[in-house]
Amino acid sequence: MVLRKVILIGFMGAGKTYIGNILANHFRLSFVDTDELIEKKSDLSTNEIFLHGGERYFRKLERMVITDLNKEEIVATGAGIIESEINRSWLKEPDNFVIWLNPVWDILLERIKTSDRPKVRSLNPSELHTLWVKRYPLYEECADLIYEKNAPQELFDLLKDKLDSIKIS
Repeated sequence: MVLRKVILIGFMGAGKTYIGNILANHFRLSFVDTDELIEKKSDLSTNEIFLHGGERYFRKLERMVITDLNKEEIVATGAGIIESEINRSWLKEPDNFVIWLNPVWDILLERIKTSDRPKVRSLNPSELHTLWVKRYPLYEECADLIYEKNAPQELFDLLKDKLDSIKIS
């Protein structure tokens, strides 16, 4: 199997950027965060995008950014990437290996409760939990590997072993 990209998905606070940087360093690949690419493309912060254009505009920019990803790299995605059927189709392309970082809800909530993210600011903890539950089957649909624990070193070792067994072109 030859892969072009290793893509990390998961809810806010799952650790996609943290783990993505570690994996990119290990495999000597570039690391990209789609939220950062969206901010560069629009010359606006994520908060400004949501404020001025709303989530629909953000998802449009997200689609443009992921379409431009065409090289071997580790990719951390935004938590809502799975909301779009087009994005889910892209995630499931055969040359992508998708890892769903899925720690338990209490850990996610603890990590994001003081966040400045648009969704966190606009939803209370119960509404955030409802969003997490709603997205759960969509993450599951796209994942080649699901990791549910909260032990960063254990996760890295598991992913490293798994990805070492898969040829990255």
